Amino acid sequence: ASDRNEGAIAGMLWDFFDNVNDGQDTVSHGETRIQQVYASANFRNNKQCDMRSFLSAWKALGMPTDAATAATVVQNVGINKPFGVAAAQAPQGPVQAAVVDSAADPLDYRWWDQITMMVDNSTSMGTGPAGGPIKLDAVKSLIHEQVNDLAPAPRGTEFNLYEFNATAPSIPVLAGRFFADGVLPTVDGLAATGADGGCPVRALTSVIQAIDDKVKGDIWLYTDGDTADANLGDLLRQRLTQQELHSSFVVLGGCSPLATRQSDVSGGEKNYLGLAADGSQPIGIVPYLVTALSSGGQFLFVAPEQLSDAVDILRAQWDHSAGAGKWSDYVSNYFTYRWDRLDSWEYNWIDAVSGGTYLGEPNNQGLYVSFVPAFPYFFTTEYGYLYDSGFMVMGNNHDLGSPSLSILSGPLDWQLCGPAAAANAAQAASPNAVNCDYRVSAYSKQEGDWFAVTTTGKTAIGEPRAYQVLFNAKTGEIRYQYQTVYSADVSNAHISLDDSEYNLYAGSVEVANKSPNGASNGMGYKFTPAPPQPTKSYTVTVDSLMSAIGFLQTGYSGSFGAMQVQRPDGSAVDCNDTANVLCVTLNNGLVQYVQVNTNGQNGIYTATISVGASGQGTFSFNALAASAINVRTLGKRTLSLSPHAFQVDLGRAADDNALQGWLQTSVGTRLGEAFQLYDDGAHNDGAASDGLFGSDAFTPPAAGVAYLWTQGQLDGVAITRADPTPFNFQAVEVAPVQDNLEGYYDEAVTVAFHVTNQDSVSHCYVPQFDAPDGWSTNTLYTPSFCVPAGGTATPTVDVGRESTADAKGETGGVIATFTEAEAGRIVSGDAAQVSLFRKPAGIEFDNRWTFTSLRPNSSDTVSMTVKLLDDQGELVGRSLDVNYQIETTLGAVTATGHFTNGRMPVQFTAGDQTGNALITLTVDGGLTATTTLQIRFPTAATLALTATPSDLSNGANSAILVATALDGGGNPVNGQLVRFSVSDDKGDQGTINSGEVFTSATNLQGQATTTFVKTANGQGQVAVRAEALVADGAGFRV
Repeated sequence: ASDRNEGAIAGMLWDFFDNVNDGQDTVSHGETRIQQVYASANFRNNKQCDMRSFLSAWKALGMPTDAATAATVVQNVGINKPFGVAAAQAPQGPVQAAVVDSAADPLDYRWWDQITMMVDNSTSMGTGPAGGPIKLDAVKSLIHEQVNDLAPAPRGTEFNLYEFNATAPSIPVLAGRFFADGVLPTVDGLAATGADGGCPVRALTSVIQAIDDKVKGDIWLYTDGDTADANLGDLLRQRLTQQELHSSFVVLGGCSPLATRQSDVSGGEKNYLGLAADGSQPIGIVPYLVTALSSGGQFLFVAPEQLSDAVDILRAQWDHSAGAGKWSDYVSNYFTYRWDRLDSWEYNWIDAVSGGTYLGEPNNQGLYVSFVPAFPYFFTTEYGYLYDSGFMVMGNNHDLGSPSLSILSGPLDWQLCGPAAAANAAQAASPNAVNCDYRVSAYSKQEGDWFAVTTTGKTAIGEPRAYQVLFNAKTGEIRYQYQTVYSADVSNAHISLDDSEYNLYAGSVEVANKSPNGASNGMGYKFTPAPPQPTKSYTVTVDSLMSAIGFLQTGYSGSFGAMQVQRPDGSAVDCNDTANVLCVTLNNGLVQYVQVNTNGQNGIYTATISVGASGQGTFSFNALAASAINVRTLGKRTLSLSPHAFQVDLGRAADDNALQGWLQTSVGTRLGEAFQLYDDGAHNDGAASDGLFGSDAFTPPAAGVAYLWTQGQLDGVAITRADPTPFNFQAVEVAPVQDNLEGYYDEAVTVAFHVTNQDSVSHCYVPQFDAPDGWSTNTLYTPSFCVPAGGTATPTVDVGRESTADAKGETGGVIATFTEAEAGRIVSGDAAQVSLFRKPAGIEFDNRWTFTSLRPNSSDTVSMTVKLLDDQGELVGRSLDVNYQIETTLGAVTATGHFTNGRMPVQFTAGDQTGNALITLTVDGGLTATTTLQIRFPTAATLALTATPSDLSNGANSAILVATALDGGGNPVNGQLVRFSVSDDKGDQGTINSGEVFTSATNLQGQATTTFVKTANGQGQVAVRAEALVADGAGFRV
């Protein structure tokens, strides 16, 4: 099925016309509708004039856009492959960039939905819990529910089915089916016979391959294994958001229940989970849940025996498609901290010795430190005590039972600074004191928002040692920094935050315990406060255009109490009210879903998440509304910190043609100021009042992930909607050097990208390049490259493909993703279109003037084209400059030297000589073509004869005869032979130029002139004739 194949197009038109059922063809639209589309301005005025234009016109004219028509379209021509490989060998050459972008959007002509299901068929899926269902059988049952729910949709749902396992990332099983009876038998035939690698599967690779020709749809992946290719996460997430696909994952178990150290939490988790990114989630589910969150999909971690109960949650994904809010957070009974290593650019040693305050020489009794302002550590404190053994006790006394900071807590030996003093000797007033037995000095300094407390001195063998703790009273953040430490220090040290030195309460955070890798010179740790919040409440505005609202809690770790939902009037939603309320609880409360029919109760609904028995939990929360009014944001989702304008599709006009928009993070805080969205036709928003809105330029105030929210009025009803797919703003800007490139099979095409570091510090980036299947990629920019602050690098990748007899030419997307190498939070990317062609093997004139003669007037001009052909005689649709030589035996000829889509224009101007002009063109590689043009004096198409005077009876005895010859265009014919003759059988009436016949040639005005003289006795009427003579061999013909 291809919209570039003449047979496929003819098949679709025939299926539209006939009344015979053939496969998925159940329509009979008849001849009239097809002709109406062809005759419409929508089709005729489109320069592409292809099947995509036909379908766009079909939709615009209000022709049937139902499931049956969609099935017939997909069965025959499919839909355009916007991000994979599209045929580039078309008569007009490869589609250009703007055309690719516009034609690639199936919403121009695609009215149906698209669901792609991906099923793990590893042998482990053929097992199940004791007394429970086989996992694959449970998945089949779930897919049955999906298909039976979605197939009857009036506008149609296209189903695609893939299998994958440990060794086969993507196996197409079924594609482009619309009706349940064409889908479910194949689903029933799935078997768990695929390779099993023990648990990991190449799940992300399978999605990347399957979405090659998918756009604006939903992906559902079912597996019981962890993904073995988590390194492809950033690339996949960029592909999904670029192609506007929502990717959801249903994981039945998994095999890596262990959590991860907080310092090993990935950049993607930090971006999309926010405060929930504490490392408590099982390692195996992280790539799935981050991909689901970033693409606007769902993540469900359920046991096989509960999968049937998950149907209602999956059904909500497509029934409740209007976004009403999305968040990620945690609940906890105790105060704790999230911790991480300092990124290299975050490490900033504050020199408290110079310009700071000398605090004294700490010992094992504790050195008093005052905080101004007070610092909130588990509780707010104004004082602390610093010890010489690498820790600090917080509080108004130095009770070792108080909360403490273990910066480098251990048996640190310091060098004596002089003779031992008496036991009760007063503390020295200066570090320069000679008579002391204290071995270390402490300093403090306020620098910006940070208050630094530095411990410095020398080891027992005279080597320098220095470390410091930083306090930010505004944010509550704590940092440890190590300037000079030694392996013996670290191997015996405890590094942590403790709410008691002796009793590690639940809020304590341990970073390292006698680990040789716990600290090193020039590094540090940061601790972000996570205060107690036993509950987290979310308010959702429900309007009269919503018939139901669903609340989905997806827990990642810990445990939760039952979700509580409250109506606008304050009454609690009762799960026993089954006529109006649906409640689903899975996986011991990790997943909870409450759906409420609004029944006209509009206003603020409140959902409350509470902590369970474990005392903590991390989760995401999603509000889903059943409403025809939905907001879809167009364009890229990974953006730089440069100004951007947003495009929002509401699907209909709003009151005053305006909406208000704002960005909101996963914890509910605003990112930047609110902005206006306009539907006035002046903000890159299409036509006025068409439901497409555009904003003025918006500059992100900082890096971060945020969701776009909108508010407005529709026919007087106030609405609030949120796009479930977030934006990721990062301090790096990526753009292809050229949007569109061309090359040949068997040769590398170099694709370059500009990578601009918008941060104030240098960063290194790991590149990932993705090209269509069968293409090769090779880059020298591995494993990473670095860009200074404010600088730009231009990494390149060579792509290509070997030629085959079937390789006719193709256009594919080359996608580049650049991820900051150290922390992984800064990520961006873009794509370029590359067209590959067979190499030129010849050139050929396209001469439409073979049977036309030019006049030797030095002005007649004709245009021709020269076609670039491959070894199969097909057009090579490249656009390129060539070196060339062109010459002609007559007249003058010029060429541009530039082929556009495989054609180069040539212009010929006739000279003043007649004959055949032989034109010869030679281009790079010795490719030569010739053609011929005829240059002839023109022949007359009309001949007019006048006599002045025409009456010789009144005394005149002669008349001037003028014959005027004109060509087919009404132009005078110069040089045309004209034969004048008099019809006077006796020869007594008169003569022409003293005879009965006279021949003359026309002048530049196309006129031939002679004189008729009557005889002395001539009377009556005399007929005079003029004839144009044309050369015919050795003679002439009339």
